[in-house]
This record gives sequence, structure tokens and C-alpha cells, in this order.
Amino acid sequence: ERFPDKTYDVGIAEEHAGVFAAGMAANGLRPIVAIYATFMQRAMDCVYHDVCLQESPVIFGVDRAGFAAADGTTHHGIYDIAFLNAIPGMVIAQPRDGVVLRDIMSSAFSWQRPTAIRYPNTVTNDDDGESRCERLLGKGEILAEGKDVAIIALGHMCKTALEVREILSGHGINVTVVDPVFVKPLDEDLMRDILGRHRVVFTVEEHALIGGLGSIINNFVVKNGFSDTKVVNCGIDDVFVEQGGYG
Repeated sequence: ERFPDKTYDVGIAEEHAGVFAAGMAANGLRPIVAIYATFMQRAMDCVYHDVCLQESPVIFGVDRAGFAAADGTTHHGIYDIAFLNAIPGMVIAQPRDGVVLRDIMSSAFSWQRPTAIRYPNTVTNDDDGESRCERLLGKGEILAEGKDVAIIALGHMCKTALEVREILSGHGINVTVVDPVFVKPLDEDLMRDILGRHRVVFTVEEHALIGGLGSIINNFVVKNGFSDTKVVNCGIDDVFVEQGGYG
């Protein structure tokens, strides 16, 4: 409604959307492509060959990232991190709320990289509608400091992690809550800091454990020799998830 001269509706032709956007980017435009997370798999060939391989700065708004609730098994966006993370040059970011979403969206234009911004089908806080800060590529955040346990929570799971922190504080357990913001590139300095000073680290995500944040952190732990740190992954098991409600 706001930009009728800048909007193209390609229907459910996800492959065409990817190639069309790549062509626009090659001619100096900066397209944003909105696709449900679960249907990014249809455009996978085009994301690989026409966007990432060409280093085209296309921004993908990956909608319904996480459970799609009543839309059911076909619509859950719980597998896309696994295949997007495998492509060289792809940026994968996931904001925890609407404010961070605006920050990432406005900052993404300066990265000049193929970028996937994942966001869920949920209500978010919305204040003045303005971007608050420039987001540095691959830079995560510590939302709360503790000394006993760390929770690395992806996207809207940060709210859950902060709630868990409050509960555990009542039992004398101090929890650090980390928002990686970026799945790729991962904030390696931040991860080394967190893994180096916490004996137990939890990863929390609304994504399949296979190929998701948990797998990425596990790989990082092995590659960097954090053998004394216990990592527990919380996410979706290797099953097809049925329909559910939003309550």
C-alpha cells in the first residue's frame, strides 16, 4: 500500500522470486524478497546459483520462522537454517523483537551480502517505529549477566530465556542470557567468552536440532576445544510437528 510502484507480486512462484530479485540486484537495485521459511526450500536452487554464487546483495525476509501453529506440518519454518547455513556468503540473522528487526533490516543494506532475516508469525513490541542503531555484521549481544549457567537463545526465544533466568534466580542460580543475533556469521569472540567462563551452556531455538543453532554451537565447541563445557541443546527433535494453537 505504501510502495505500489516498488512492489511485485509473483504469487507462489518462489523460484521466480529468487531469480527475479537476483536480476534486479545485478542491475543496481536492492530487492527485498518476502518468503515463508518453509517455502524457501522451493527457491533453494535459485538462492544458491543466482543469488549467493553471484554474490548478489538480495535481502530475504524469511517469514513464519519457527512454528506456524494452526497452519500445520507443511508450514512450520523449522528447517531453513540447516540449508541456508551451508551456502557460502549467506548471512542469517534473527531478531528477538520488532525493534531489533528494524535495526537489522536497515543495516542489511550496508552489508552488501545475500542476507536472510528470519522472523516469526507473532506479535511484537512496537514503539516509535524507528531504527535505533546500526547493527554490525556478525555481532551478538549479552542480554543479562550471570556466573553459573549460560543460555544462548535464538530470536524470540530470548524472551523465554529471560523468563527462565528469573525462575532460576529464585533457586540461587545465576544465568547469563545471550542473543547471538546472527546465526551466520557467528560472533566467535562472544561464543569463546561465553563457553570459556560457563561450565554449562544451553542453546534454545524454535528450529530443528539437526542443522540448527544447537548443531552450529556444538560444532564450534568441538573445533575450538571447549571439552570441559557441557552443552545442552533445546529445540525440535527429528519429527514432523503437527498442527497446534497459538495459545
